[in-house]
Formats: sequence, C-alpha cells, structure tokens
Amino acid sequence: MSINLPAVIGAVSSAINAPPLATPLINDDPSQSKPVIICHTRDIDADVMSMLARYGPVESYDNDIHANVDPAGLPFAYLFVDLREKQDRLWFQKFIMGNNSYHLVLYRFCFENDLNISFESEFDEFPPKQATKPLYDKLLCSPPLKQPSACLSFLAASVRCAQP
Repeated sequence: MSINLPAVIGAVSSAINAPPLATPLINDDPSQSKPVIICHTRDIDADVMSMLARYGPVESYDNDIHANVDPAGLPFAYLFVDLREKQDRLWFQKFIMGNNSYHLVLYRFCFENDLNISFESEFDEFPPKQATKPLYDKLLCSPPLKQPSACLSFLAASVRCAQP
C-alpha cells in the first residue's frame, strides 16, 4: 500500500540535496587562488616579507619600474602598494580599483580608518604563519574579529534607554 505524500516533502528533500549557495573564498589549489594586493599605510617588516615569500612571489610596487604596467603582466602572489605615495595611489586607481581579479587588503595603523576604498580585509597585524598558502590567504582576506568592548556596549545601551 503506497501513501501519497504532500508536495512539501519533495521540496524539502530537494533543498537538502541542493549544492551550497556560497562559494569558497580561496580554492584549495594554490595555483588557482587569486593574487593578493596588499595596500599599506605603514612600513612592512622584513620578517613579514620573508613569511609571505614562503607562499609565493612577493613584489613591491615601484613607480620607477612599474609605472603604466598592468599588474596582470607582473608575476606575483602578493603585491605591496604604498598608499602614502602619490604615484602608487594613481597606479592603484588606474589599474586596480574596480578590477575583481585580485584580493584587496589593507595593512594600516589601528587608528586609521575610512580611506573611501572598499577592501576585503583591513588589519593592523598580519595573520600568523600557516601550513599552506590557501589557509594563509583565507586568514589574510577575512576581516579580523574584534574584541568586544564592554564600555562601548554599556554606552550604546544607555543611549537606547535614554531615547523615548
């Protein structure tokens, strides 16, 4: 004896077997991940440069060498662009802004914010060393978690209570 089930149950089973909607940020194959452009407003330590060199070629933008050169022609996994330099900012605006071929991150001081540029991640400390490039890139391109502030939470709650 067969029982006719409502159509809702069929829809639920197809939803369970559906592929995930979100695509992973970084492919597990290091050769398939997008290069990362690291914009910075502070100096980069040599140990950070050597750590990144473990994961792939590292390049620093130099206007005397790279002016009017499309970044697609540069062999890099990580490219540093100093936003304190006018020529670097112009090159960034010309070749990088609006280009989705790269991951964009910003290394800045903790008190700096609002550069009017959208970055995947903004941080004041580089992530710790990881076993593989995809793992490191995932940390580098993900916004860092911030420690909750009890003072700010209390202040926000006080403001909400004071409003009519």
